[in-house]
Amino acid sequence: MHSYSQLFLSPWNWTRDLPEDHDEVMTVATAALAAIKATHGKDYIAGSGANLLYYSAGCSVDWFKDIGFKYSYTIELRDEGLYGFVLPPNHLKISFENSYPTRQILIPFEDNEYSFKSSSKRN
Repeated sequence: MHSYSQLFLSPWNWTRDLPEDHDEVMTVATAALAAIKATHGKDYIAGSGANLLYYSAGCSVDWFKDIGFKYSYTIELRDEGLYGFVLPPNHLKISFENSYPTRQILIPFEDNEYSFKSSSKRN
């Protein structure tokens, strides 16, 4: 989790190429975004880090994907720039409340037999 910009980032960050299972990963991300919106009405955007932001090497989301975790995401928490990287304390609870429902969406996928399947092109 990072702040800020209300993004749900998937691999890859080191290239604009997308993993072979990108559509499936985005289907799960879309369900997570609906759960976030249902808590406080905030819209988040999902997509690969390199395509939504910029190239970034050494990201944990890419590392987890590369070793075989199918569903690997970074959540950029709320605020769209007013407070930037220093959220006021009263926003921390709301940020947690926004992100917590994503766990309820992701846990079933993390627990199934297909969640640990390498899709890396960099082996």
